[in-house]
Amino acid sequence: MAQADDKKSEPDALQSNKATFIESGLPDAQLTEHSADGGSIAFPVIGVGASAGGVEALQRLFKSLPPAQGIAYIIVVHLAPMQPSQLAGILAKSTSMTVMQAISDMVVEPNTVYIIPPNHYLTFDSGFLRLEQMPQPRPLSKPIDRLFISLADDLQERAIGIVLTGADHDGTIGLKAIKEAGGMVMAQLPETAQHPSMPESAIHTGLVDHVLPLEEMGKTFIQYIEKSDLWQLELPATPTEADEALTLKTIIMLLCTRGGGDFRGYKEGMLMRRTKRRMALQGLTSLEAYVSYLQEAPSEVRALGTDFLIKVTEFFREPPAWQALEQQVLPRIIEALAPGEPLRIWVAGCSTGEEAYSMGITLLEFLKKGGLSIKLNIIGSDLDPTSLEIARAGSYP
Repeated sequence: MAQADDKKSEPDALQSNKATFIESGLPDAQLTEHSADGGSIAFPVIGVGASAGGVEALQRLFKSLPPAQGIAYIIVVHLAPMQPSQLAGILAKSTSMTVMQAISDMVVEPNTVYIIPPNHYLTFDSGFLRLEQMPQPRPLSKPIDRLFISLADDLQERAIGIVLTGADHDGTIGLKAIKEAGGMVMAQLPETAQHPSMPESAIHTGLVDHVLPLEEMGKTFIQYIEKSDLWQLELPATPTEADEALTLKTIIMLLCTRGGGDFRGYKEGMLMRRTKRRMALQGLTSLEAYVSYLQEAPSEVRALGTDFLIKVTEFFREPPAWQALEQQVLPRIIEALAPGEPLRIWVAGCSTGEEAYSMGITLLEFLKKGGLSIKLNIIGSDLDPTSLEIARAGSYP
């Protein structure tokens, strides 16, 4: 057990009460199984986000990509709102693919690079690019998050996001959505970025699949696409579902006995999709080969177990649930407390801690509103020690 005693690392609202984060043998709540459709189109779509230093980084990235791979790229960068952008013309010199700035809603085509225009959000929806003008006065815009979230919503396991150089945290929330949907995320090696804050923020989540120099990214995600069956219209002959289910049970028992976690109660459809995603990341095409790899690579056992755990969360996720907690649940609980009795809260499967801190903020605001003085004790537990380190630090974009 480790207690978050360093007040500097905790949100201000929680400094008067403590949040404790511990490792637990209890798995997360039953995972939600996503649709297996995998999106609305049959070719890969890759979202790329960059901020400060992004022009040079994009030039280097596209110069290193092989042409005509049947991939569409959607580029979102931070632009001055009232100045025309020259990025499409600049980037066209670095690739033989068609490069265009989006000027209206349009159909997404392969071997094409789409660039965000100034003062707009650019999102993906059912095979179309959608333009939405930023409201005035401009908010703290997070256009990369917007793009990544739309890719995750539409493409599910097919979603791919890349975070490049930048001076803030844009893309971090969006990459969590991609990972929750079962997609793949890459980040630029911070040492190679002009401004490392954005890729560092992405890497800090513990969810990034590959951290690479720009010149190595194309080779890696093309191998991932080629090894995965997510974009194959005519699939080769595969083992029967019964054979795959039996092999999956072998994999689950390997994890159970070798420290990867106990996932016997999880939905097999989700476990199979995430297993095949890990296979593609390792360049393997058969479940039997992946079993052999797991038997020889303890690090992959842990990595697969981490992928099975949906350690994706955010502050005040599912707002109706928080509203019900404040209006219906908390009054009854506090009314039943004996004088001087503390209120103890356990957040099981707390992941990186956002839910536990949201609970603390909600409780403190509720007590302040009612003029109440009650000691709070919040415990968060999770299987994943990496997530708990983030929760204990209490530092978020």
